[in-house]
Amino acid sequence: MYRASKYVFYLLAAMVLITSCRIKEKLQLSDRVATVSEEALVSHILENQLNFESLYFKRMNIEFNDNGKSISARANMYIKKDRQIIVQVFVAILEVARVSIKPNEIVVIDRFNKSVYQTDFNYINRRFGLNMNFDMLQSILTNMLFSYPQGAPNAVKHYTTEISNRMYVLRSADNTHEIDVMPDGFKIIRNGIGNSAGTMVDIRYESFTSLNETKFPTLFSISGKRGSQEYALTLKCLDIEINGTAAISFNIPESYDKGAL
Repeated sequence: MYRASKYVFYLLAAMVLITSCRIKEKLQLSDRVATVSEEALVSHILENQLNFESLYFKRMNIEFNDNGKSISARANMYIKKDRQIIVQVFVAILEVARVSIKPNEIVVIDRFNKSVYQTDFNYINRRFGLNMNFDMLQSILTNMLFSYPQGAPNAVKHYTTEISNRMYVLRSADNTHEIDVMPDGFKIIRNGIGNSAGTMVDIRYESFTSLNETKFPTLFSISGKRGSQEYALTLKCLDIEINGTAAISFNIPESYDKGAL
């Protein structure tokens, strides 16, 4: 048996670095893009973000490649806004792991080895050379605006703005964070993160659909590199429930061995 938590943490790290049953729509590029200030652009993005209290991503397909080694899995993910993200990971029909992510704690239940592992974002950041937290991860998974490494979306007002390839581009002063924004609907279609140590993460959003009176991406493509390590992750969800009553429970079996990473 392989250690399920190893693959779960690779998936989590790539997330840190979703297709609905409705008809998918492509965002259209405007022929002419009006010049706007940084503050106005940030306001437009925030106004057009998804407003939710909970999101339930059902039947989410995962394709992950880590330095040439590929795995496919199925997952369900539940987000309780600002409080908790719970992920179930399945291989074939078997649940191999269940993960709880809170602002100050990450817990992995490894079904194969009947073990529980506790850690936090410091572990992932040290391992992958990043500076991420819960708010950033939640923003990445919900196509919301964030700054890097501060996290607060209002800090993006201090980014510079330019128009390139008929898109708005927001760029941090130190060039560690770049955001591509579509002019029609002001939706984020790319986050690029990098640092002087050679860590790079590229997050792209595609296949937008209508959800709760706004456009929401249903396909996430994430690729990353740190030194010689390269990875790529695709997330595709076949159903999304917003502000519903269904959720994913998280209970640690008393008989499982407990450890830390």
